[in-house]
Amino acid sequence: MIHFIYPMIMNLFYVNVSKKDFQSVNPNVVYIFSLCHNLALQIFSLYTFIRLSSVFTQNTIIAKREYYFSMSGVDSLLFWFYLSKYYEFIDTFILYAKKRDPIFLQKFHHMGATIIWHLGYVYKLDVIFFASLLNSGVHSIMYLYYFCSMLPVLGKKIRKYKIYITNIQIAQLAYGAFAISWHYYGIENNINKCIIIIFDVYIGILLVLFCQLLSTFIKG
Repeated sequence: MIHFIYPMIMNLFYVNVSKKDFQSVNPNVVYIFSLCHNLALQIFSLYTFIRLSSVFTQNTIIAKREYYFSMSGVDSLLFWFYLSKYYEFIDTFILYAKKRDPIFLQKFHHMGATIIWHLGYVYKLDVIFFASLLNSGVHSIMYLYYFCSMLPVLGKKIRKYKIYITNIQIAQLAYGAFAISWHYYGIENNINKCIIIIFDVYIGILLVLFCQLLSTFIKG
């Protein structure tokens, strides 16, 4: 379990970064960096989604331990997607640079994702293949929305679509929580079964938080 020190150190760093650390950042620099950040994550997410979709369409759902991890290129791709969960901390740092505070959902989401993807990758759970497939698909839409919302003229026109993106995120989480347990819980060893339970608890909390966020959009 010594490997678990990596997400713990990174999460400790994440929670100790504060808004005051970004007070002196030039707003123009923040804007340009935000555009590049969102576009880079959109391209990376779309690339990951296309690659994983290609593997999935050739194999569909195969409920065997480490089946997808054993396929050429999949392990490496999942490793890079796992690392991207640490890079996504920058979403919060950008908010700090804009003199804004992240909601609890964002910080919980980012911290939990690093732990879940770390456990899934280290213990080679194929559930991470499907989680990454769904998540990369949603993120390719989400970061495209973030990028376009920052563009002059276009930004104001597309902000009404954020409620639909939240609905997509909720659907992804709900289906993922059901599917990974249905297909994989019965074939995994005891350690991996515990990780699946942790994954589902994490998703359950996210579902509550996302539904609360959706309700504020509807009321607002």
